[in-house]
Amino acid sequence: MSYPSAPAATLTAPLSFTGIVEQLRATFRAFPDQRKPSNNTRYTLEDAGLSAFSVFFMQCASFLEYQRRMVENQGRSNA
Repeated sequence: MSYPSAPAATLTAPLSFTGIVEQLRATFRAFPDQRKPSNNTRYTLEDAGLSAFSVFFMQCASFLEYQRRMVENQGRSNA
């Protein structure tokens, strides 16, 4: 199944992390939301997509696991 994507950015310089996130936001925002309006549609597909990206980016199953690893590896937490 193919989804509409955000217009491709013309890159002239390396993409920053902020640029990557903004491109992802635009792409996820373009996904059609087929859910019927209800209390279960409180979060947008954009939110869900960015949450999935964060799991892969941080390489942890959750923010709590990331904090535990940070304490284990660096002896500190930023929470």
